[in-house]
Amino acid sequence: MSGKKEKKPRAPKVDPKGVSTNFRDQYMPICKRFGIRAFPYILQALEAHWEKSKICNQFVIRDEAFNDLHMAALVETLKEYNHMKGLRFWRCGFTDVGVRSLCDWLKTNSTLSVLELVDCNISPLACEILGASLQSNESVATLILDYNPGIGDAGAAALSRGLGRNTSLLTLSLNYCHIGPEGAEALGEHILQHSIVRDLSIQGNRIGPAGICHLATCLRQPTQLLRLNLADNSFAHNIEAVQTLCDGLANNSSLEGVDLSHNNIGDAGGALVEQLMNHNHRIINMTVSEQMDPTLFRRIRLQGLEHKKEKRQRNRPKPKTEETPEDLRSRLFGDGPGSHPGTPAKPTGRPTGRPTGRPAKK
Repeated sequence: MSGKKEKKPRAPKVDPKGVSTNFRDQYMPICKRFGIRAFPYILQALEAHWEKSKICNQFVIRDEAFNDLHMAALVETLKEYNHMKGLRFWRCGFTDVGVRSLCDWLKTNSTLSVLELVDCNISPLACEILGASLQSNESVATLILDYNPGIGDAGAAALSRGLGRNTSLLTLSLNYCHIGPEGAEALGEHILQHSIVRDLSIQGNRIGPAGICHLATCLRQPTQLLRLNLADNSFAHNIEAVQTLCDGLANNSSLEGVDLSHNNIGDAGGALVEQLMNHNHRIINMTVSEQMDPTLFRRIRLQGLEHKKEKRQRNRPKPKTEETPEDLRSRLFGDGPGSHPGTPAKPTGRPTGRPTGRPAKK
């Protein structure tokens, strides 16, 4: 038996042009079977990647003409395609039926990492379907659902229940989705307390003081969250809500960035934020509205810069010191040379018992 390690077989090289050609050759007949024309954005993306000799790993589709049948044809082709990493749908015309087709594919897919459904009239039912499909998905790391006002409290709650069991999602964005206090409560209970989401953005919603208090309660407990965007959420003039939020953030050991912009918290709220920054040095990015005393605003900003400096110093690797031979001998054998039984002491001076130099002449 030879001592040489067996070499692992190399993965076969993939021909990028062949990949694009095969996808198109499968996609065209499927579209014909569904009675639709191949969608231009998809063909254009395939052609662009073919010309650059690159594998097509994402589609960006922004057209209201992209309906349920187009979605069904696309996911039918994607079932045999192992290179798709990003799907971005912006202002498309599919309904809950199209979302269901997409989610049926997501249940078995293991390559997609980014999914965007922006301004696509996503409903609470679509959120429930999406959340259920992502419970077992282990590849999607980013989910963007911005500008879907139909989501509301019911959609946020249905989505949160599913994502609370997900083990891969790191970024969740629900900006401008008409989410109120009940939706914020569901996000806190399932996303903050049970998921591994690192970046949560709910800008431009209507969570108000009650929603802020729900989130603050969850932030008192250990979370995985690093960044939280609460900009433009209608709690500006309620100083009690700002106080509750600051109390929840005071001992949070994970958050590094908080966005409170477009909430006019004023000088009173700014003073509470300054106290928070003095207490919690982990927060390095605190964004607040400029509608406060300029000096106070500047101090909050400078505190974040100081915390960032402290973080760099904490993470700076310690310089390695060279070990001298004497240090090595001391570490291995004891306090010093000769202290170990097996190591003779270093002789000093001239040896005795033996004449040195030439003997004297008689």
